[in-house]
Amino acid sequence: MIVKDEEATLGAVLDEAATICDELVIVDTGSTDLTVDIAKKHGARVIEFRWIDDFAAARNVSFDACLGDWILWLDADDRIPPDAQAGFAHLKVLLADRSDIDGVMIPYHRAFSQVDPSICTFSFDRERVLRRRAGLRWFGRVHEVISNPAERSMRWPDAWVEHRPPPESWERKVDRNLRILENAFAEGDRSPRTLFYLGNELRDHRRWGEALGIYREYVECSDVMWEKHAALLSMAQCAEALELVSEKVQYLFAAVSTDPTRAEAFVRLGRHFYDRQEWSRAIPFLTAATSLQRPTEGFVDDGAYEAAPWDFLAICLSHLDRYEEALEVTLKALLTSDDRQRLMDNLGFYLDQLKVRPSRAN
Repeated sequence: MIVKDEEATLGAVLDEAATICDELVIVDTGSTDLTVDIAKKHGARVIEFRWIDDFAAARNVSFDACLGDWILWLDADDRIPPDAQAGFAHLKVLLADRSDIDGVMIPYHRAFSQVDPSICTFSFDRERVLRRRAGLRWFGRVHEVISNPAERSMRWPDAWVEHRPPPESWERKVDRNLRILENAFAEGDRSPRTLFYLGNELRDHRRWGEALGIYREYVECSDVMWEKHAALLSMAQCAEALELVSEKVQYLFAAVSTDPTRAEAFVRLGRHFYDRQEWSRAIPFLTAATSLQRPTEGFVDDGAYEAAPWDFLAICLSHLDRYEEALEVTLKALLTSDDRQRLMDNLGFYLDQLKVRPSRAN
């Protein structure tokens, strides 16, 4: 890990990591709270590193200090729940006999349902477990990444890491990231990765117009399809905030054209027409979304592959008096929805409209 002032969360993640890791290595970048004491109390080896606004540099220092055959990296506000610990333990046994791979992609759960916090709503794979002797290096001042050839990589969905930061930490960290990226941009860094994440940070700060300008520059120079798809979705969000309705729709159609195998843009187009009560126009997009499989590459809105398209599709159908279809579609939404009571109420309404009542059991 690389850490700074993480006393609120560090102990918990170290407790969990210790169940599967043979050594704990902490690179501290200038903590003034009890972070270092907590790390040492948990048996971690602590290395001091002067912060230079470069996450990749700090992450490389942490990797250089590791002694094990394989490295699992984490952030201080990550968590590894018991089922995921079991998945990592199984992976650890498997890797002991593998010489054909240098990195393992592991799901990273980044956002969760407000109704049921155990349900992940946004996730993506990260290069989470890496062979030390492969000598792989991090790059990127912010949102650092390691490039490992696909033929030397595997995916392991049986383990995962959850990002569980305390609410008060978001503003401090996101301001820091924006500052670093703005400095890189001012110094002439126009790499696709810097542009993409600068656009994201500006979006998160609600600087909609500036974000749109950066994203436009990004899509002209990037050839990473999932990332371009994500940027176009963000461009649609910015356009909507600026009340540029026609531009919003154009960006969503561009996202569909960029990667028609991903459901997010289809769902958002469906939602656009749903919000305008144009039910017939919404249905084809929502229907298309229900036929798509969750991808394993890039950022994924898990809801777009689960209940959301079925839920909105059912309501559109009901507004067109297609109650039998709405009932069938709602049953499919129930399989993955965290809003079950509302859907059950909807089922009752559709049954009433069809004049159908389940027979009473004897």
